[in-house]
Amino acid sequence: MLTTSFHATIFSIIFNKPFLSINGDKDYRRSTLLRTMHLENRSIHQDDIEEKLKNVYQIDFKEANEAIQIEKIKSIKFLKEALDIT
Repeated sequence: MLTTSFHATIFSIIFNKPFLSINGDKDYRRSTLLRTMHLENRSIHQDDIEEKLKNVYQIDFKEANEAIQIEKIKSIKFLKEALDIT
């Protein structure tokens, strides 16, 4: 997946599909997402296209999958507290 979209970036991560996010570090939502998922290296720029395209399929989603689980736990905790559910 080669994208400029936040949603395409997040779905690529969720479904563990190789991707590159064009100028992902220039967009607040995508840069925050990539940083949280430990995938900052998936942001691509005009000056590093050839280098990153060579390695597009070399991606380890282990840290990203762990980060997703941590974010899920935080979200559930937030919702329970906001709704006063214990």
